[in-house]
Amino acid sequence: MIKRRIFKDISICILSVLITVFLLPGCTFVSFGHQKEAKEEKEIFGFLDGYNHKIKEAQGYLMNAGFNPGPIDGKMQRDTRKAIKNFQRDNGLKITGFIGTETWKKLGSYKNIIKTRAKVNKKSDSLGYYSSTLEGTKELQQALKNSGFDPGPIDGKIGSKTKKAIMDFQSAKGLSGNGTIDSKTLEALSKYFTTK
Repeated sequence: MIKRRIFKDISICILSVLITVFLLPGCTFVSFGHQKEAKEEKEIFGFLDGYNHKIKEAQGYLMNAGFNPGPIDGKMQRDTRKAIKNFQRDNGLKITGFIGTETWKKLGSYKNIIKTRAKVNKKSDSLGYYSSTLEGTKELQQALKNSGFDPGPIDGKIGSKTKKAIMDFQSAKGLSGNGTIDSKTLEALSKYFTTK
């Protein structure tokens, strides 16, 4: 009798797990602490199942910001959630994996970065180009020099002098002076890049 009851309890647990795994794919389980952001995300995007043009837009913004959301297909997939978390972490936002009001506002600052980059340098395809490639960093250093801020040698390395020049430039332009290149800094610097 006891063995049958234990077997029944185990069977119910296994069945519950199978239902969760096979019948609820794509469902997002929200921890109590992230309900607000999940609700805001639902208000911003509407439906989250299947294709959604606003999700595709957000994926483009994430890509512009240097975070790979996986395929830009308008679907809220695991890679997109991971990119959202990384974006939130790097931008000092609450790390939830959901695009709430604050995250959406911050992501919106990457809306026009494609236009800025196209004017600045047609070879670049992400914001990270200027801080993660030798050629891009040299172009950045030259733009800082052209704008009157000394980045040190134009060597393609973001050393202490280049970082200080970025912070000084940001401060002079009324931008957040954290020493990293973001869309607003790049936009302010765009007129100082030499065209090739």
